[in-house]
Amino acid sequence: MDLSTLYDQLLAKVTALGASVAVTHYTLSLGAQDAVTGIPAKTYAAGASINMIILGKGAQQMLTGTGIYVKTDAAGFTKTAVSQGEKIKDANNLYYIVESVVPNPIGDIVIFYTVNLTYLGDFFG
Repeated sequence: MDLSTLYDQLLAKVTALGASVAVTHYTLSLGAQDAVTGIPAKTYAAGASINMIILGKGAQQMLTGTGIYVKTDAAGFTKTAVSQGEKIKDANNLYYIVESVVPNPIGDIVIFYTVNLTYLGDFFG
């Protein structure tokens, strides 16, 4: 088995079920810091459409069997690098914020990223 195709095999299973994996990735840019709080201003720009398999807590056993534990509202799997604090909009116009990103390497090659997502609702917020 070619380990570099593990993500592609999971992607094929999900799309065979008729699920859409195309999401909109909103990249985060930090602006000037607030004079009082020191918190930088956040702006989001719609990046390219990327493929991401999103599994909610209730669906964690359906496709992956055992071994995947969803710590946040959902877990995403993608070959595209995303960063903490960025936002994702799925095909149902539901928004998530990226809480953490874990690379899944085989040797020195990252096969895919596991992205922990928190549900924001159907607004950009």
